[in-house]
Amino acid sequence: MKGDTNGSFESGSSSGVVEKSSDAQKNTSPKQYPFSLDKPNYLSLNVETVSPSEFQKTLSQTAERIKAADIKEPIEFLITDQSNNPLAFSRFAFLLKLELDSKLLALTNESFSLYVYNDGGQARLGLAVSFNDPQAAALLIAKTESNLPYALRTLILEPNINVGKSLGFRSTAYNQFAIRFANINSEKNLSLDYSLDKAQLFIGTSKNTLRIILDANTK
Repeated sequence: MKGDTNGSFESGSSSGVVEKSSDAQKNTSPKQYPFSLDKPNYLSLNVETVSPSEFQKTLSQTAERIKAADIKEPIEFLITDQSNNPLAFSRFAFLLKLELDSKLLALTNESFSLYVYNDGGQARLGLAVSFNDPQAAALLIAKTESNLPYALRTLILEPNINVGKSLGFRSTAYNQFAIRFANINSEKNLSLDYSLDKAQLFIGTSKNTLRIILDANTK
């Protein structure tokens, strides 16, 4: 860059100087992304007409834009209706056909975040949900854990992925977080990973997705 700005002016060629200046500006201008990397983005739906398959299609199209832009960070979305009103998590779950236990859904707070992450060229979704009674939620999650991958299968954007109705979970840890995970499809790097931290439940459909969401929420 120093060679451009401190170049020789002895030739008297003003056009050469302009070209160099233009190149310098081009090289230093920040890359423009279709989504914000450091604050939530809004994703609007017509909740009166959208079907679960249309909702999934919208998420897939959004994920393709993220992959095309070669974004490496997890992109956070707040889901709104056609009037830009925030969608409650229970309504989101209904529209995307998440089959979570009704008692667990009743404990969720309205606000939540949906994440889309480009995990090595594959779009993976994640969630951050909070509870008004974390202790009761923890008991229900433990009780229904084996059914979670099947209940949340519509978070998987690839077609024709078979998810068992009951899967075994194992434990691991990442930094200060205790994690539970179940493999769904090892070849496609699909799993259901979650961490319950205080009043918040973090979910990812791959190991890396959950970990990068946890990182984003501890900055």
